[in-house]
Amino acid sequence: MGSDRVRRRPSTLGYPGDMTTFLALSAVALAAPPDAASIEVTYTVTYDLPPFADQVCGVTGICDCTVTWKGTGTRTATSADAVTFRGSYTKASGGCNESLQLWAPADGAAYHTVRFASDGRTLTEWIAHARADATTRITSGTKAAGQVWLAQMSATPGPSGAYQHEERDSGDAGGIQISSKHALTVRLK
Repeated sequence: MGSDRVRRRPSTLGYPGDMTTFLALSAVALAAPPDAASIEVTYTVTYDLPPFADQVCGVTGICDCTVTWKGTGTRTATSADAVTFRGSYTKASGGCNESLQLWAPADGAAYHTVRFASDGRTLTEWIAHARADATTRITSGTKAAGQVWLAQMSATPGPSGAYQHEERDSGDAGGIQISSKHALTVRLK
């Protein structure tokens, strides 16, 4: 009858189990975002309209286009899962009709917030924002609110140390199907 019982060592920390497991679980739970002093961001969006829209783009002004924005910043805040930087966000090249433009600050000044998964290494979200306290994604009226963002990412640093993410999307705008490609590179230093 005594052989059916499992003996456990008493834990000095109140954790019923082995210390290695406790330490491993604690490390995962306590993983913090990278301790970066600065950020460099490159965000490119390409819009592709259907062939009939391409034929009338000279009249409508709404055409296939690509725009690249670049941003930089120095760290202003760190939380359990995010780091916020204050700096710049400006159009570097390209151009699109105003109806396709995303938010960019008129004066070039912006904040960047990057959010990480619980491992502290996987980038899950990037937000460029006008106000220091706007570190949470706004899902409606983003341009008017002074935000642009990419979320639901799973980017880890590549060989160069940069986080890279690319996604494609499509949607209907006034009865016209528009495809878009979004490419983001984030470098933390």
